[in-house]
Amino acid sequence: MPNVDGMLISSFIIDLIISIEYVMEAKKISINGKLPIALTKLIGDTCAWIYYMESSAFVLIIGGVVLLFNLFYLAYCLEENSMHQKGKK
Repeated sequence: MPNVDGMLISSFIIDLIISIEYVMEAKKISINGKLPIALTKLIGDTCAWIYYMESSAFVLIIGGVVLLFNLFYLAYCLEENSMHQKGKK
């Protein structure tokens, strides 16, 4: 039986669920909090993924998917911030 780290796998699954929720609920989050959330989430998740990516193929794949969701959320936040700044002028 292979050595499976259930806590590591479950934490990456939870991280995937949270990333999906942030993308789905992006319009409900305050404009002032979106960009700091997106940046810290991206940095934290990417660091965890890089550290644990060699532990299993599952973590490698799920971490990559989480990275894509985080980049999409960051792009959405930057676009919304740009539109908000244009509206102030």
